[in-house]
Amino acid sequence: YIVSGSGDNRIKIWDANSGSCTKTLEGHSNNVNSVAYSPDGTKIISGSEDKTIKIWNANSGSCTKTLQGHSGQVNSVAYSPNGKYIVSGSGDNRIKIWDANSGECLKTLYGHAAEVSSVSWDPNGKYIISGSEDYSIKIWGVE
Repeated sequence: YIVSGSGDNRIKIWDANSGSCTKTLEGHSNNVNSVAYSPDGTKIISGSEDKTIKIWNANSGSCTKTLQGHSGQVNSVAYSPNGKYIVSGSGDNRIKIWDANSGECLKTLYGHAAEVSSVSWDPNGKYIISGSEDYSIKIWGVE
């Protein structure tokens, strides 16, 4: 399966073999900028211009949690390789690390002078990499 987010505020799950849409997830009130599957494929996260991150059950399509804490649009979201954490980058120039189960914000990272456009984890989960509209890339030690 493939997941996509769109300017129509929706998330779609697609069958990669047939190309057909199998589910449409609704719940964001603005454009969906970023989506990602959990490493085990059971959950989907989405980041939106409505300043929220949503966690979805990939099988049922239901929203199980809404994470709030950014004061700008959420541009990028990613699961840690072990699936325990979520990282988000936002138009508020901040990066947040969240507990994927409880939805609690564990840490806010400051350092970019403009909005954070992209975030990802290294394959071992020890570093977060962020790209910003301030033309910088930063590598953050998770610990």
